[in-house]
Amino acid sequence: MILGEEEFMRPVNVGTTDAYNKALMFVNSRGVANVRQVEGLEEICRFMARGGSLGCINGGYSFISTNGGVRVWELVHGEYLYTLRERIWDVTAMIADERYVAACTSDNTIHLWDFGAR
Repeated sequence: MILGEEEFMRPVNVGTTDAYNKALMFVNSRGVANVRQVEGLEEICRFMARGGSLGCINGGYSFISTNGGVRVWELVHGEYLYTLRERIWDVTAMIADERYVAACTSDNTIHLWDFGAR
C-alpha cells in the first residue's frame, strides 16, 4: 500500500533518504533537507544539509554525514544542534535509533555513538 506519492523538480539524494515512525526525510540536489509527515506528506521542517552524503533519522533528530563529521538537527523546527565529536570520512552506511547512532566508513570501521547518554 502506497501512503503517499509526490514528484519533485530537483533530484533527491538517495543516501540521505530515511523514514522513521511518522516522519520521512530526504535531501535534494541543492542540499536542502526536507522532513515530512508520512501520512499526507505535509512538511514538518526543512534545513540546509549541503555536502551531506548519507543520513538517517530517529524519533526526534536527523543525522547527516557532511565534510568529515556527523551533524545533528532536531526534527520539529530543523534547528542545527551540533556535530558529533569524532571526525569520520567516507561514510558508506548510517543508522540510528533512540539511543545509538552507527556509521560505517570505507575502511571497514564501524563507529558507534551513545546518543542517549548526552
